[in-house]
Amino acid sequence: MLGRALGDAIRRLSGERLFELEEEIRALTKHLRQHPGDEEARRTLRDRVRGLTVEEAEGLVRAFATYFHLVNLAEERHRVRVNRARERESTPQRPRPESLLALVGTLRARGLSFEEVTNLLASARLTLTFTAHPTETRRRTLRHHLMQIARVLDAVEKGEAGPEAVRARVALLWGTRELRARPPRVEDEVQGGLYYLPTTLWEAVPRLVEGLERAVEVYYGRRPRLRPPIAFRSWIGGDRDGNPHVTPEVTAWAQRYARQEISRRYVESLQGLVRDLSLAEERVQAAPPLQAHAAGGRGQAAGSGRGEPGETGGGEGGGAGSRFPARPYG
Repeated sequence: MLGRALGDAIRRLSGERLFELEEEIRALTKHLRQHPGDEEARRTLRDRVRGLTVEEAEGLVRAFATYFHLVNLAEERHRVRVNRARERESTPQRPRPESLLALVGTLRARGLSFEEVTNLLASARLTLTFTAHPTETRRRTLRHHLMQIARVLDAVEKGEAGPEAVRARVALLWGTRELRARPPRVEDEVQGGLYYLPTTLWEAVPRLVEGLERAVEVYYGRRPRLRPPIAFRSWIGGDRDGNPHVTPEVTAWAQRYARQEISRRYVESLQGLVRDLSLAEERVQAAPPLQAHAAGGRGQAAGSGRGEPGETGGGEGGGAGSRFPARPYG
């Protein structure tokens, strides 16, 4: 599906000539992999490549680079499908190898008590460090399109989207410039390096914690409250490795940027909770601490004319988001 979508995009956006050139070179290289001793085919390929114009060579390189981006994405999707299938077949008696369920099952088999397992998991700490890879030239925009293609593929597998959605996303990828028009600044490296922190990792870390808690509950009948075992730090914008552009001012900016990105996601999550927790007091009996906290929030919201009386979550407005809209970005 991805290969056909790329071919369609090349035809529509760059012309039939580039598509035919790409197919010709691809067929020759495929033939040589299968018949490495075919010297005539090797000479044909060499002469064909040497005769390319700069424009043809640029288009050909871009076509194959995009193709391999999509191949890598397809391989990742295959791993996801395999793991999902194994997860569906997993049971406490036969957990999926190398899964969280298998980990906790092993601890239980070794005789560890609930308290011992909980303390062990609570003490686990893995710190991951973001660095600026010197060969990473992909723009954030390109990574965004690849992530969107992955999401569309997931929707196609669930029957929520069709092939036309994949073709549209691949066309956007093909029409996007791969490299920056100027050399990357330290600020670009910071933004690029932390791209996955407020996006993918924001969702993955809570899933990891929930998976650990659920696995403990399966084997011990009790669910612990665990803190995230993973922490993050970054050298980007602060590593004094000889880059003259990494100044104290840049390092301070990098710290502010990381804090702002995470704060933004917290604000978005809290705003979602405010909209969801529209529980009427006459219908739902909230815990006393929550009632007291909500009462304080309503008092703050009353001055702004926002919020619905008698709603625990504040309804459409009020709360910390309206009282401190710019606080995380200061």
